[in-house]
Amino acid sequence: MIVIDNFIKDKEYLKELNNKKYLLFKDSYQYESRWWNGWWKDKAKTIHQELIEYIVKDNQFIDDKLISRVKAFEYWTHVHSSKSGVKLGDIEIDNMYSLEWHQNKNESAYRKKKVLIHPMFSIIFWPVEQEVLEGGYLEMISDKISDDKCYADGSPKDCHSFENYQKSERIKPKHNRLVIMNPINWHRVKEVTDGTRWTFVFDGYDKY
Repeated sequence: MIVIDNFIKDKEYLKELNNKKYLLFKDSYQYESRWWNGWWKDKAKTIHQELIEYIVKDNQFIDDKLISRVKAFEYWTHVHSSKSGVKLGDIEIDNMYSLEWHQNKNESAYRKKKVLIHPMFSIIFWPVEQEVLEGGYLEMISDKISDDKCYADGSPKDCHSFENYQKSERIKPKHNRLVIMNPINWHRVKEVTDGTRWTFVFDGYDKY
């Protein structure tokens, strides 16, 4: 996992993203994901696609050979909050409190055909000012989970806490912080106990 603080150096662009929180989150939050073929096939048409292009196109932290294999990006946003509902302009978002242990995968392919397709890389970015006062950590287990520590579906048991794994990382949500991670590593979002967490996520697929 790679964590980069102050990722966007262009202060005007960063300010623009913060001012356009409504556009970023109004129709892409929670389980509603979108797909994009990339700027080399389709010109960016949304604020999300423009942000993906900005992050990936000249990103020295992702190998060029890996990027050249991308056939599509899947992107979405999450809103985690200690509140039962979060106001965003003229709408109210039914937030999530936490997100259980999971690996990133093509959810549609798995749901419809039981086919497990993982992306090549996953990127988590906090594009707007965060309102998290407590909780909301991204937790990731990077060591292999043995069979005796798993459910039948392969996910970590609740009885095995994050602290039990030797190779584990905990990342605090922070404005303009970007995380590049291996999507097959088990990860979760801890409950936000005070405040609201605004997150943009996208995956790069070489097959989907």
